[in-house]
Amino acid sequence: MAQQVNRLAGAQQQEVSTYTQILAGLKFKILQMLDAIQDKMGIENDEDSELADLEMETKPEDVLVEIERLQQLALKRKKLNKLNHRS
Repeated sequence: MAQQVNRLAGAQQQEVSTYTQILAGLKFKILQMLDAIQDKMGIENDEDSELADLEMETKPEDVLVEIERLQQLALKRKKLNKLNHRS
């Protein structure tokens, strides 16, 4: 049983890593296009915090942590809903 769980966790991590790499490549291209558009239109590239956040690297580990956090939150909400409907 534990081996099966470990295999599933490893497969999930590999899948998230693959998708993260694909999305990071797309994000990089989009940001390059945005820079080119801004340059062409004469718009200054200020150090906007939202843009800086987009330019940060997305790590698969961070994605997995966020998935786990959201799953735990969903479980808590589900339990609360069950308790509220019993009352």
